[in-house]
Amino acid sequence: MDLLKQRENEGIAIFRAFAERTLKQHAQQIKDHQDAVLSGFSDSVWNGVQIQSSDVSIDMKLPKALRFIDMKTRFKKSTNETIQKKHYDVYNRIIMGNYHGILMDLTYGMTEAVVAEMKKNFRLK
Repeated sequence: MDLLKQRENEGIAIFRAFAERTLKQHAQQIKDHQDAVLSGFSDSVWNGVQIQSSDVSIDMKLPKALRFIDMKTRFKKSTNETIQKKHYDVYNRIIMGNYHGILMDLTYGMTEAVVAEMKKNFRLK
């Protein structure tokens, strides 16, 4: 393998390690935020949230009902009116807020200092 190929492969490996670290941090933030909001729920149905991250994705498994408890209105079929209901910011607000943060971190977070740190960590392993 020539030097150019070696440098290219090292750059890809460094970016994958950076992406994995970033996704793990955000997956933990999502889990912490959801646990804080769901601490008021005593039913075991709400405890089924699972978040795993790899070097290229965050996989999230949650109860189907949890996806809808952050909706603010409910439609009453009998009178065709909407009713305001208590909502919990469990899914949409947390996911979309972290989505923007992940995008910004992956786009602009890989500075020269981060690259130097990652190279140092690679050489130690």
